[in-house]
Amino acid sequence: MLNFPFRQLGQYEDLELEGLYYNRFRYYDCTIGNYISQDPIGLMGKNPTFYGYVHDSNSWVDVFGLTIDAYGGYFSRKALRTEIHNAKRPTKGSSMHATKHIQATSMDDAMERSIKGAGGKPEASYFPDVANNNFNNFEKTAAFDAARNGNVIERGGGNKFLIYEHKAGDIGFNNGVRTRFMRIELTSYTIHSHPISEADARKYLKGCDK
Repeated sequence: MLNFPFRQLGQYEDLELEGLYYNRFRYYDCTIGNYISQDPIGLMGKNPTFYGYVHDSNSWVDVFGLTIDAYGGYFSRKALRTEIHNAKRPTKGSSMHATKHIQATSMDDAMERSIKGAGGKPEASYFPDVANNNFNNFEKTAAFDAARNGNVIERGGGNKFLIYEHKAGDIGFNNGVRTRFMRIELTSYTIHSHPISEADARKYLKGCDK
């Protein structure tokens, strides 16, 4: 009789501990359908409880015993992940998107720009400490996180919106109001973004490709 040591995705049977499956960060007990230890990062892992596996194993996976991901989402979107990895920000002079939302020199300036902009038109603006602290890396990390959570809207013609929520706190102003949300636009390996309001983010998320 063949013995298959696999259980859920990412789980491998520990032959020395009967009934337990190793998930890198903790063990899963198939008889109770739960982990035997708490999630090391608590509920930040988005699991239903400290010991729970996932909300629905038909739709979600927890490969490392740490945080959940959507089936048909991040792991199957290799092309999208590659596109994000290879994407470049517009070069100065080639597009207004190169600097439009990252020019603020102070918090007051960022808020003012988000209300009046440079020519009387509101331009959402990142906080200076966000814009001036390896912004390219921040933007890419946000895009990968949005892809991981399935917060992707296909716009057609190769154009995509990715919606990101910065859980650590606000990142900029939109119409004079602080916000932790941003919309990332990915088109033909070009990436740029700007802060958006929570209300707008929720509207986008309703149409996301999960």
